[in-house]
Amino acid sequence: MRFEDISYNFNVAKVLSILMVATGHYFGGALWISATFGLVIFGFSSGFFTAQKYHGSYNIKKFWHAKIVRLWCPILIIDIFLVLLFVAQQRPGIWSWQTLPSLLGMNGLLTWFNLANPSPFGAGLWFFTLLVLFYLFYPLLSRLNQRHSIATAFLLISLVLSTIFNYTILMGHMLWMTAFAFIAGAYWGNYSRPIPPWICLIITFISFCLLLSFNTILDYKPLNYGLILITSLSMIGYLLNKRLPNFGFQHTALLSGCVIQIYFIHTYLFVKLPAVSPVINYVISMLIIITVAFGLSKLTEKLNPLSVGEKPALKTIETAP
Repeated sequence: MRFEDISYNFNVAKVLSILMVATGHYFGGALWISATFGLVIFGFSSGFFTAQKYHGSYNIKKFWHAKIVRLWCPILIIDIFLVLLFVAQQRPGIWSWQTLPSLLGMNGLLTWFNLANPSPFGAGLWFFTLLVLFYLFYPLLSRLNQRHSIATAFLLISLVLSTIFNYTILMGHMLWMTAFAFIAGAYWGNYSRPIPPWICLIITFISFCLLLSFNTILDYKPLNYGLILITSLSMIGYLLNKRLPNFGFQHTALLSGCVIQIYFIHTYLFVKLPAVSPVINYVISMLIIITVAFGLSKLTEKLNPLSVGEKPALKTIETAP
């Protein structure tokens, strides 16, 4: 499939994914499963498109510089908005030392090392921390991916270790599966192979039905990790091999430029008015989140020097969470 079609698919998928993540955070409960689908798609696409753009010989210093500017320019604008929001809300802990790593999107380090965070910043930012670590270690990963045999061995070892860690080093979120998704995306960006879309649909349907059955009827959770990973990767397989129809999706793709903004701000803008139904509260929340995120995105485009003249699909895919 053409690169343009794959870019279109993932632009649509990442918008839907961030909306699933926000919805999962809003309602909680079993919706964490759909949010995990989105996180795997985020991780895989970041690895895939980075490998598509940076493979073989490239300047590592320029690579890191480009990532620093592209990632932290929008974050700086988001941080200014959040500071104003928290000051207006008179939130405590704004000026604690934990605010600094949270401002930089590195709150995941506080989470993983069980460090208390009195700061209002940093809610749910572990994925962004993982994204930064992926870019930090990508030059090493790209070297491993230069030889097919070594890359395949590393991929399989990563799958085994991530599965073991999921059951032995509990994090309260799908850290290990998401980390593996980055590695799998980088691998597939170098050694992609066509897969019949109908096979991906069948696998997605079967694995999702099993996942639904085990979590509702049977109430059996130990297989969640494997079934979520299989479902997510089969959905990704479809995105890589069959273009989504324009009808119903082209307007969704318009929000692809503000995915990172939605990710950073959504938990702070939830509306839960006691006199209003949860559904209406959710709709109001999403409208506010999307509107604010869209405005912050447009401001970023004017201030970020790397946004000028760059292909929107590649830009949003590489920087979104």
